[in-house]
Amino acid sequence: MISSVPATSSWSFSIGNLIRSLFLGGFLLSAMACVAQDIKPDAYSGLRWRFLGTPRAGRVTAVVGIPGQPNLYYAGTPNGGVWKSDDAGRTWKPIFDAVHVASIGAIAVAPSNANIIYVATGEQGKGRGVFKSTDAGATWSSAGMVEEHFISSIIVDPTNPDVVIAGAFGSAVPSEPRGLFKTTDGGKSWTKTLTDADSATGVADISAASENPRILYAALNPPPGEPGERDLAGESRIYGRIACKGSWTDRGGCNCRNIGTRRVRDHESRAVPFK
Repeated sequence: MISSVPATSSWSFSIGNLIRSLFLGGFLLSAMACVAQDIKPDAYSGLRWRFLGTPRAGRVTAVVGIPGQPNLYYAGTPNGGVWKSDDAGRTWKPIFDAVHVASIGAIAVAPSNANIIYVATGEQGKGRGVFKSTDAGATWSSAGMVEEHFISSIIVDPTNPDVVIAGAFGSAVPSEPRGLFKTTDGGKSWTKTLTDADSATGVADISAASENPRILYAALNPPPGEPGERDLAGESRIYGRIACKGSWTDRGGCNCRNIGTRRVRDHESRAVPFK
């Protein structure tokens, strides 16, 4: 004989579950609210820098992480190729050996597709233009600019991974091509975006404005001495691209040595875009 459960027991059981569910839901919402609160700067006071690699001597010329993937990083070296870590820097493995180009100038990951990576070659030693991977560094192919032996910077359009701006620094040879270049087909073809009058100027770096990644600034130096030298006296200048126009505009400069990084205030953002 099967005994039946009194209706009152079933009712009290359901009420108990409801109360527990409401309590748990309230607890989770409170926890989420705490996480969403701004973290005070002094909360980071106990943090210390620690060595993450790569396991070789010398400098690192380029490093890039992936938003949303805190364990994944790529690093480039002056004469040691490109390295990858997928465990937040605990271990690194070389992923560029098959290309047979050791000197790396810059690395950029497409913001719209983390599997697409561009590597600009040439820093301490000669490079062979730009290389591209569409499978997160598993394989590589040439992406043009093979006549550019020293490429210092590269930046990818935030929405279109085929649109790329690259800066060639050049070498001590005055006739070597240098300047700012753009591709709209993923590296199949490149167009120089500076006038011929600026052809002797080397590009030290390119940066996007923080409030609008389509606004670009380029730092240019006079022709360098030996490869890797970027501190020669001369007229170093910053260029920006004006919206809806196809040319770069001189934003000013100085006759100085060791020109490095300059912070551009928001109201100075006049440059522009990839398109």
